[in-house]
Amino acid sequence: DHLSQNWAKLHTQLHAYTATVFQNQAGQPSDELAVIAQTLAATQDVSKRTATALASAHAELNQLATTDQIDTFQAVLKEVDDQLSLLSDYLGFWQALALPGAHQITLVQLDNHTPRTGGGTVVGFDNLVMRDGRLESATYATASQAAELSKIAANLPAALTDALNQTNLDADDFSPLANVTFDRSFADATPVLRQVVASAYNFNADLVVAVNEGALSAWSQLFAVAPQLSAVHQALAVATPDQLTAFWQLLTSELDQRTFQFATTDASLDQALATHNLYTDAARIKCPNFDTKVCYLDAFSQSDNYLTPALLTQEITHQVTLSLEKTTHQRHLVLTNQSETTAAVDFWRLNLPTGAQIVSLNRDNRAFELTDGAYLLRLGPGSTTTLDITYEIPRPITSSDFTYSLYHAVQSGLSDQNVKLVVKNNLPYSPQLITPSAVTSGNDIRFTTLPGRNFLGAVVY
Repeated sequence: DHLSQNWAKLHTQLHAYTATVFQNQAGQPSDELAVIAQTLAATQDVSKRTATALASAHAELNQLATTDQIDTFQAVLKEVDDQLSLLSDYLGFWQALALPGAHQITLVQLDNHTPRTGGGTVVGFDNLVMRDGRLESATYATASQAAELSKIAANLPAALTDALNQTNLDADDFSPLANVTFDRSFADATPVLRQVVASAYNFNADLVVAVNEGALSAWSQLFAVAPQLSAVHQALAVATPDQLTAFWQLLTSELDQRTFQFATTDASLDQALATHNLYTDAARIKCPNFDTKVCYLDAFSQSDNYLTPALLTQEITHQVTLSLEKTTHQRHLVLTNQSETTAAVDFWRLNLPTGAQIVSLNRDNRAFELTDGAYLLRLGPGSTTTLDITYEIPRPITSSDFTYSLYHAVQSGLSDQNVKLVVKNNLPYSPQLITPSAVTSGNDIRFTTLPGRNFLGAVVY
């Protein structure tokens, strides 16, 4: 009873907070979040005590309820506990947004539909003004509308321009604004995006957030609208209290899954993003040290820019072998052109961890070379090809007191990669902790990844 009462109280407070933020209801977001924090702490305490009581009374419960009933109740408790943990983990981020003053936020809608041209193609912008944690206004513009009004020209990288020339494709097909993320990390692309929006709308964003189609799809299902930022913010204005609360919980869950990409010029927001490890660019990822003497972090990713509207799918296995003298990465890709009529052209780049040295590059067991770190891959209709890349990082491991962490960054807007991550332990040490949970087989540690999601894992010795 205490748990259900606290849970109901928390939901009522969340209803009030989300209505204040998104529908301009009376209230002060910072005060409401402070109350939510108190109720959240109390509810977590009751949840823990309920779980403890359930465990200690297991024998008595077996006489009063069936195994299925007990399992169902435990599953509900776990779901409640997971929701409470998520709210607790990211409450500080929402509190940072609720500090007194105004924030100008640009949401960048990225397209990850295939076929498409460009990796992380910019579809549109939603310019939000939040004042004291309350959504004051929202204005949506398509990428073409912003490009027409803007005086900023986002030139394509030289290596990509050369690739376009080699394919006899018209560079005009690749809008400098729409494809501003071509061959760039989100951090590199953000300054240009901010300049474009400022030039077109005199809107100087202090927070830029990339939103891909995965998040938009979840929001559109919740509100039964089209997967577009403009449709979502219209739905928010008339949403029911339960929809508003579900939307906020979705946002929190997506924060935890690193669905969004952030860049900010605001010191308080920067601190909140860094504290909650919400940055997804490799340079801002923290090595999750578990009180070990040393923490090694390898951050890696690849960029794909499809220059023809052919459906190219990828199955990727990335194996990391830990040994006493070096760390070896082996990446195996199987790329298939699903189109039976159109050749696929992919401007492909592998972004290596710091200090990495390439050992071999092979396509269909034949060596190939990178040009300025990139490779122009052509694949005929209905064809399949394989790429194998091996690189090493000199890294003497002289103590068993360390954490090894791997971060697999996913390109903005790219969702058609299925990645299997394996850590092979060739060390004379046994892992003490593996997070998140993984399947172990002999020396192999196999992590579960989700398509289109960044992944951060750790093996603690």
